[in-house]
Amino acid sequence: MKQKQIPVIDWWHSEQDYQTGLMLLSQFCKNKTIVQTLVKKSPKFGAKKLVYELTKAVHLNHLDMPEPTDESKANRTLGSQTTLQKLYKSVTTSVADSLTQFPKIIRRIKHEYSELYNKRSILHRQMAAIPDVNSVDNNKQRSELFAEIKKLSKRMDFLFEQVKLYEKDNIIPSEDTVWIKPDIPINQQTDVALLTKKRTNLVKVNYKARNLLLYQQIGKAEMENKMPDGPKRQQIELQIKERNEKIEKIDLRLKEIHSIAI
Repeated sequence: MKQKQIPVIDWWHSEQDYQTGLMLLSQFCKNKTIVQTLVKKSPKFGAKKLVYELTKAVHLNHLDMPEPTDESKANRTLGSQTTLQKLYKSVTTSVADSLTQFPKIIRRIKHEYSELYNKRSILHRQMAAIPDVNSVDNNKQRSELFAEIKKLSKRMDFLFEQVKLYEKDNIIPSEDTVWIKPDIPINQQTDVALLTKKRTNLVKVNYKARNLLLYQQIGKAEMENKMPDGPKRQQIELQIKERNEKIEKIDLRLKEIHSIAI
């Protein structure tokens, strides 16, 4: 029995919690499109496919699964929740160990993705626990939970795309692209040093972004290798434009401060 098969076998013999199964699938399945497809499905419609893809990913046959490990048998005597907690800990520890091979920003992205994944799993369970009765309170709870799940899913999709770009094209995103800092209104910034520092950072990020458009990498290359038209290029161009607008506002404010000083 291979080491990676053990958590899948234990999961199969547990209550087959959907979110825990997805975490296992994201770790072992090379086809990330399958993972993303199942992430967007509810347990009702994705459970069977998950069982098939997860066991297949670790070279097991879901129709002829091995017996559970001794540890799994012992865990089930303590209750299914204990089993799921053990599985979750096992998966997250394994994922954390594998992160050391990635650049710092990619590790940070993966860590945030994992945290959001866990939060969304909790929200899914809370939604599943709401009675089927369509009362005002029940509908309100569902609506609020659904809105929060949708918000987390949107952020997770964005983070997933950043990791995908790195794994496919070795493109490392800038921190300003992934974690946009809240702007302090320009008219409240009166410190020249702060304004100058902010302007310098915006210029640096734009420099790297333009290199991505010209060479598909942050640093310059000997020959141009322009990024093809598409959503990714449009997104970068829009971000460059937004930074340029901020730079113009900072320049204007610096002139105002300079004129007041005179």
